[in-house]
Amino acid sequence: MAMAINGTAMTYIGKADWKDQPVGMFLTGEVVMNRYRGHTWQANVMTAADFDILYALEGQQVNLTTTNYSDRNGDHITYYNVLFLKISGQHNGPVVENVRADFNILV
Repeated sequence: MAMAINGTAMTYIGKADWKDQPVGMFLTGEVVMNRYRGHTWQANVMTAADFDILYALEGQQVNLTTTNYSDRNGDHITYYNVLFLKISGQHNGPVVENVRADFNILV
């Protein structure tokens, strides 16, 4: 299954990355992680139409089919009620370059 947002396949996404978000540390040195993990989609280039689909969803809760946090090389899974934080890119004619979409996902 390809990466998708609210059931719409996003074929231009070239990289999906996860980021742990530490929120504190115990005196024993154990690090406490946020229950939400940062997740980023990146694309070198995508059509302006696909970018507009993502841009229209910015700031909303979405369903995201992407790489699995626990097995990043395994099958894609769907996360529900994902917070779509922001999207950015450089508009260049009919395409948008250097696209980056940031999400917060409860894992």
